[in-house]
Amino acid sequence: MGRAPRPAGSAPHDVAPAAGGGVWHTAQRTGERGWLDPRTGQTKHVKLGAGSSPHGVIVWPDGAPWIADSVLSAL
Repeated sequence: MGRAPRPAGSAPHDVAPAAGGGVWHTAQRTGERGWLDPRTGQTKHVKLGAGSSPHGVIVWPDGAPWIADSVLSAL
């Protein structure tokens, strides 16, 4: 399998398994939460807010990703 496409400069950081076989990740440089489908290599990114620098990601029991943000001091 080749390298999955991702937005240029997104700097994927931490990862966590998502329900259904996907992978949650943080895109630290672009301030986004990402989701990767390893079957297709496609990614989807969602902006987290102005100035965001997401770092860690965990998955809550309900399947939702929780992101730690080092700049916005948010979880």
